[in-house]
Amino acid sequence: MNDPSLARDAFLETVRIDTPTQFQGRTVLEEIEFRNVRLQPGDRVCFLFPAANRDPREFEDPTRFDLHRKPRRTLAFGNGIHLCLGKQIALIEAEVDIQELLAAIPEYSVCHAEAHLARTEYVRGWLSLPIDFEARG
Repeated sequence: MNDPSLARDAFLETVRIDTPTQFQGRTVLEEIEFRNVRLQPGDRVCFLFPAANRDPREFEDPTRFDLHRKPRRTLAFGNGIHLCLGKQIALIEAEVDIQELLAAIPEYSVCHAEAHLARTEYVRGWLSLPIDFEARG
């Protein structure tokens, strides 16, 4: 990424395409019909973040990483009353971190063969993600 102004977009696209939280469970509180399925109070539902953030009805070419994508919404930080309270500070921190890192280390490569994902059902993340880089002198 050569344009520092894309740092926030890069972060948002990253958490859209590779959401750390995999699912949330909820209990239905009132009768509702959703896509021709009637849900009753007490029914349990499971919300799948990766599926929602890659829904082709919401995102054009949803599995493609696109720095210039301007989605009107994603669910990487939740939504409504379940919106992450730290979303705004996370966006600021990510933007500054990415800009500063790329200013200091513009050339790098990820060592994919040595990378290891955590194996859990709820959270997705890296146990190790080695990077080769050269810092500017």
